[in-house]
Amino acid sequence: HGPEKPKGRFRLDNSADALKGGENGAAILPGDSARSPLIHYVAYLVEDMEMPPPGKAERLTPEQIGLLRAWIDQGAKWPLEGPRTNITSFSVTPSLRFIEVSGNERLFRDHYGMNEGFAGGIERFFYEEKLPSGERIQAEGRIIGNGDDYAFRLLLEKPEFGFVRAGFQQYREYYHDIGGVDQFSQLGPYSLNRDLDLDVGKAWIDFGLTLPDLPRLTLGYEYQFRDGEKNSLAFGDAGSVDPGMAGSAVDTRKIFPTSKPIEEEVHILKFDLLHEHRGYTFENNFRGEFYDNRSDRFHPIYFNTSSGTLEKYLFNQQQYDHFQGANTLMVQKQVVDWLFLSGGYFFSRLDGSAAVNMSSVGITVGDEPFWFSRSILLEQDSHVFNANAKLGPWDGFTVNAGLQNQWQRQKGFGDVDIAEGLTPTDPALLHSDIDKRVFEETVGLRYTKIPATVIFADARLQQESIGQYEDEIGGHHEFTRDTDADTHLQDYKTGFTISPWTKASFSASYRHRLRETEFANALDLSFGGSANPGYPAFIRSRDTITDEIELRLVLRPVRWLKTTLNYQLASNEYRTGTDPFDTFVFDPNSGIVSQIFFPGGAILTGNSDAHIYSLNTTWTPWRRLYLNTTVSLQDTRINSTPDTASVVAYEGYVWTAMVAGTYILNQKTDLILSYLYSKADYEQEQHADRLPLGIVFERQGITAGLTRRFAPNILGSLQYGFFEYNEPLFGGFRDYTAHAIFSSVTMNF
Repeated sequence: HGPEKPKGRFRLDNSADALKGGENGAAILPGDSARSPLIHYVAYLVEDMEMPPPGKAERLTPEQIGLLRAWIDQGAKWPLEGPRTNITSFSVTPSLRFIEVSGNERLFRDHYGMNEGFAGGIERFFYEEKLPSGERIQAEGRIIGNGDDYAFRLLLEKPEFGFVRAGFQQYREYYHDIGGVDQFSQLGPYSLNRDLDLDVGKAWIDFGLTLPDLPRLTLGYEYQFRDGEKNSLAFGDAGSVDPGMAGSAVDTRKIFPTSKPIEEEVHILKFDLLHEHRGYTFENNFRGEFYDNRSDRFHPIYFNTSSGTLEKYLFNQQQYDHFQGANTLMVQKQVVDWLFLSGGYFFSRLDGSAAVNMSSVGITVGDEPFWFSRSILLEQDSHVFNANAKLGPWDGFTVNAGLQNQWQRQKGFGDVDIAEGLTPTDPALLHSDIDKRVFEETVGLRYTKIPATVIFADARLQQESIGQYEDEIGGHHEFTRDTDADTHLQDYKTGFTISPWTKASFSASYRHRLRETEFANALDLSFGGSANPGYPAFIRSRDTITDEIELRLVLRPVRWLKTTLNYQLASNEYRTGTDPFDTFVFDPNSGIVSQIFFPGGAILTGNSDAHIYSLNTTWTPWRRLYLNTTVSLQDTRINSTPDTASVVAYEGYVWTAMVAGTYILNQKTDLILSYLYSKADYEQEQHADRLPLGIVFERQGITAGLTRRFAPNILGSLQYGFFEYNEPLFGGFRDYTAHAIFSSVTMNF
């Protein structure tokens, strides 16, 4: 019952509107509480007019109702109110920063999202004007030069009529251009030697209608874009060439960096409807998305370390666009105090098309055929239904349950060619159809009757069925495959929280998750109708078993100290079942080809374990000092079973420490300090002929400074920052040290 869309047009934020009443007439009759409808409503004497509505908030106690009646009987007098005038506020924060980087400048930009050198502008401006009638005008934003960071938001609002929201935002994301390194062969690291960044932005406008007693309507449009170039994890080969093997590459490692341009646009139409009637809440949301992505991609394939030249690369022209319409309908109602019901339906339709032109060019080994597709079409329909209930007619015991059913159909069609020059030589038609059905049940239990204790249990069951048909007609890779997959998921979690004393609480939980998938390959044929010998149709099952334990202890031994300790154990086990199959292995030393037979069956293919520890402490030993410290450690391992040279285990740790503090020097000056330290030693176990992979680094950053209140409405800030990064696997190539100065002044009017 405030100024923004008051229920029943009844406002209680000022005396004039409160005594005037709303659409049901006057609710407060000064001097006569017995006849005042407001008392009847809060005492739950009028059906469908109970205030607050059941389930929205707790009912007033008899003492509170008695106090309200006494106030009305004494004349319903309000505190003195001054003349109702416009309220205008404005604040602006100009800022300036300077950053100097010694070392790898591009990696610093990637880590912190800031460019070296000077940057400045308006970090934030804010303007708001409120009229006595409730109309509001609000504008805010930021403008930072050199960082290409701009934002502007506008709001025009009139109570019981509508609103307009509009805005624009753009910022720049930075990416490094560094590849990998091979310490054994002393290859790398390599760099593209150019800046990689993306400009990301959006613009939007929404029109809203909030007329009393009518649905709340919102109609909007949004435009999103990404434009620029980023790095890619699809590394190219780097190595030497053996002249005795006709220029063939030997001893190569996939460590040469690559990048990809992105030119992406999205247009979104929005329509939302929200309405409440007799305790029911109806909500409908529609989104229509027009997506377009066009790019030319230059992908190095082979870099000759002997000659220092790029001898082979891939040129890829891509075009993709789609339209997707999605609508969500939801209904909910608090039936009685102990029963809440909700349900919904979601529908989505996608129509897309793509074209690809990919050519492989070799500088020293000659031109090669290229692959292109004139048209790839995609259609997808999705339907999702759900129903939910929360009930608690029992003292201290509540139950929530939900059902959800999903059906999805996807159709794909493609026309591709392998060509010499511009002449198609190997045309092919591709098809891929997928039908997916998912049924999910959830249930949750809460028991709070035991003093200072909450016990809970949650369960989620899911049954998923997928039928996939795919084939290639023509070309030199003809095949036909028809596969069904049935997945059963069981996810259980239980635990408790106990707080026997105000100075301590303890919580613990255990989760078990089992995902079992069975594959049935009804058809798997290669060219000419012969049976396909292998991947992936020989896989018959795949299971994942997860167990998690989480413990939390919160201590408040004294008023100025709070400590939270957390421990989490996550264990995963992966099992795969296969058909019997054989393969052939060539020994280059003896020149002998051997046949190896695998009996198949269910085997343990891998497991992973993670131990996560964290400690958070908040200190306020003196009124002038505030300190917050967080320390975390992640100790993890993932490996295949049995351990082989081809699939090598990863093992190690990552830990971080963060400290933030503020000291009030005097009434006008505060000293501030923050420190972040992170270290990782998470590597792949070493084999003599394997590329060392992993995350090994040490990173720290510290900022220190002060804020000064020059006047009640003027606040200045000056900070110094030091940042350092070391990654020993790259021999200093990725290391950097940076110094920064940040300054700003905030003025409020």
